[in-house]
Amino acid sequence: MSWFGRKKPFSRGAEAGQIVEGIQPSPGFELLVQSTRRRRPGAVLDLGPTSTESLQYLSKLAQEVDVCDIFQDASQRGRRADKFRFEVDQLELPDRQFDIVLVWDLLHYFDLPDRRKFGRLLADLTRDQALILVLASNVAAIPPTPIHFKILTEDRLYYVLPDGRKLPSPSLHTRQVEQVLAEFEPLRSFQLRNGMQELVFRRPATEPVESPHG
Repeated sequence: MSWFGRKKPFSRGAEAGQIVEGIQPSPGFELLVQSTRRRRPGAVLDLGPTSTESLQYLSKLAQEVDVCDIFQDASQRGRRADKFRFEVDQLELPDRQFDIVLVWDLLHYFDLPDRRKFGRLLADLTRDQALILVLASNVAAIPPTPIHFKILTEDRLYYVLPDGRKLPSPSLHTRQVEQVLAEFEPLRSFQLRNGMQELVFRRPATEPVESPHG
């Protein structure tokens, strides 16, 4: 499936192609919120780092909210380097399925083989028609550890950067993210002014959806 509806919202407080701390537009998260107005999701998974603001917002959005801060868990095991890297085999993920998964910018912090394994794990974590939100930098420099995204409103996030250090952009382009999430279909891609993309994917139905008219 091809991407459609690309738009470039204004990113307050940032030069073009530069990720800075502060309030940023989030058309991808807005799309997720709009989808819940048709049917309230049963369960949302936030892969963290999370915040009180995010939990309060998500609790109104879904019947259940599960937080699995994989960075906090992994960093406590001492896996640090110039650039933090996750190891898929060491991740501790919930043994259940979700209707929405917030991946944020975590794909930046996997080496390619583990990134693909992580994509397959996400398929195991999701129900039919589940939605996934991914943020990926295709041009902007990134911090050495994941950004902390606080949900403020349905279309605004607050970026909290871990420190002032920056690493070269991982150049994670749309096609590369599609390959990682090969078991999902792409819905929308939004190119932000700060050099980040927001990408929304959907898990295809594995069983025919019954018509409401029988």
